[in-house]
Amino acid sequence: MNRGLKIISEIAGVGVILLIMWATVQSFSSQSPMPVGIDMDIESIVTQVNQYCAGGQINSKGTCNSLLQKLQGAIEARDRGQPEVACNKLNAFSNEVQAQSGKKIDPAAAQVLVDMVTPLCAPVPTATATEIVVSPLPTPTPNKQQLLTVFLTLSDEETKRDELYKVILDYQGQLITNAQKIEFPLEPLFRVKNLHVSPNGQNIILEWIHPNSMSYLTTLNPNTLESVQLLTHKTDDEAGASFIAWHPNNRDIFVEGYSTPFSADRIWVINVNTHDYNDKINIRKDLARSNVTNIAFSPDGQTVVYGWKECGSCYTSQIWRINLDNTQEQLLFKDKTQAFQVNDLTWSTDGNTISFAHSHGVPQDGTIGDLYLMPANGGQVKKLSSVVVDIYSRFKPQWLSNSQAFFFVKEDEQKYRNLYKVKVNSGQVQQVTHFASNNLFRLTWLNQATQLGFFVEMNGQYYLTLIEPTGQIIKQLPLDPIIQKIKAEQLSALTHSQINLRSLLILPY
Repeated sequence: MNRGLKIISEIAGVGVILLIMWATVQSFSSQSPMPVGIDMDIESIVTQVNQYCAGGQINSKGTCNSLLQKLQGAIEARDRGQPEVACNKLNAFSNEVQAQSGKKIDPAAAQVLVDMVTPLCAPVPTATATEIVVSPLPTPTPNKQQLLTVFLTLSDEETKRDELYKVILDYQGQLITNAQKIEFPLEPLFRVKNLHVSPNGQNIILEWIHPNSMSYLTTLNPNTLESVQLLTHKTDDEAGASFIAWHPNNRDIFVEGYSTPFSADRIWVINVNTHDYNDKINIRKDLARSNVTNIAFSPDGQTVVYGWKECGSCYTSQIWRINLDNTQEQLLFKDKTQAFQVNDLTWSTDGNTISFAHSHGVPQDGTIGDLYLMPANGGQVKKLSSVVVDIYSRFKPQWLSNSQAFFFVKEDEQKYRNLYKVKVNSGQVQQVTHFASNNLFRLTWLNQATQLGFFVEMNGQYYLTLIEPTGQIIKQLPLDPIIQKIKAEQLSALTHSQINLRSLLILPY
């Protein structure tokens, strides 16, 4: 589009600038097919299909596989520069969705998928140029896709107190609204241990530590900031528990309980909506929960894999797989070196592959380990690279929606931590970022898996960084001005505050 720009006048001291702009205006004289280029977003549809398959809106495994194969074919055609072939694949996808609507696909879910596909290959009008005058130039209003929600904790190491805040940022790092301090009515917040967001981003479990050194769980609505403490009982007002994992259904969480009415030899399931709980998962009757090092759910939510060690102080590691109905328990991997612990178990989005880290000893704050891949049903284990792990899952790898690659954090010889990408089939490892940073953490997919967000600490300053799945950096937003603004507005009662690394969380707005 050809544009000319001329400054007419500037009002001194006020900074008001009037502009004359020559712009191109579309004239709907004809229509042509939309070009399918590298920016065509098919990956977000893959993510949506995987979510529907896991949530039961698509109730046939065969239909799930068929739809995902068509989308993968469209992605490959797009990447080869064959837009017509890609559109043919997408049209076949749309036809199958409509044919199965009300049968194997929930009608509402089918409509969402059709609506996502339709614009990608729709005809668009051609354009002719017309000269217009625009004065003044309007200021664009950010839409929801251009905003980010960040939860951050300020910690005072002298008083051992934490404060949790919610801020909404635009893609320039500017606050859209004033920071909101989150208050908790049932129990004064002492120390934030971690924040655990549900798969759909609609709920947060706040894991916090009381002065009695026990961990407690509180649900937090990221939109309304309403909070409810879990596990409060008439006979036991302080039932403590540690968070393990969210179920893909976005409703249940799995916890380790260690006070009445819980016992430590069970993994308990809590419905965050009703607060009902049970011990329907019975992982090996001879197993103490303290020996389980990590748990991960399959994308369909029907199976878990977990890391296990023989005793609390032992490092002999195993990986087991079990269905939620406690059937078909299977030993997938056993380490014979007696020098490692399994952590950061993750499933690929298609459910076919498992990645895990072997930390060298008990993981602490940024322990170095090794990264491995293995088939989800067991088989050959492939070592890929060194990797950073810790007990707070701040460095957990993140899979691409097509399951062909994933991102992870690695530390080099200079102790700098950067983002790397590994291709599953070839095992090829590619360095994505080149920061002189001693901390890069909290990898999070945003905007329907079209952007990867994470935090970077450099020279004592914190930045929120966004990249594309290709690895290209989109934005890097400083967080320290936001912290200074919180202090300037006297929202914080802390006098020696700094960011709590474990409790930074990014969500799309």
